[in-house]
Amino acid sequence: MSSLKQALYDEYGFADKRYKKLTSSETFPVDGRSESDIASDGSFYGWFCMIFVDSTNEPILQVSFYKNIPIGPLVEQWIKTNSASYSTGQDQQLEFTVESHDFSKLLGLASAIEDITKPGNRYNVSSYKYQCPRIGAAMRRLHAVLSTQWP
Repeated sequence: MSSLKQALYDEYGFADKRYKKLTSSETFPVDGRSESDIASDGSFYGWFCMIFVDSTNEPILQVSFYKNIPIGPLVEQWIKTNSASYSTGQDQQLEFTVESHDFSKLLGLASAIEDITKPGNRYNVSSYKYQCPRIGAAMRRLHAVLSTQWP
């Protein structure tokens, strides 16, 4: 069991609340979810973007975004620059890896997403007003957790 996995668990807990032991799961929800993000039917609201970190191949972490990913010109450029995998459509998904030498790219992604709703910019998806700052904050929080383990 690594200190990185322990730090992720201490900060986020497991995605599946049934798991209680650190050895039981490798996946952590880093999207800042709370009870107010869950609709009356028990699922996340339609605008919610799920973000997970998988530590299976530690020290390489897999970061995955699912559904409702805010896309703008700087995000598209970030995806190309960082060789991220992006798919559109019903199962919209963004995946990329993070290692100790390049985890600062999380801050670049946060800035690119936050740029979408920067004052003066126009965007067609009304939920971006809430989504973009929230996802940016989630990426900055993940960067802060990783910086305690990867100085």
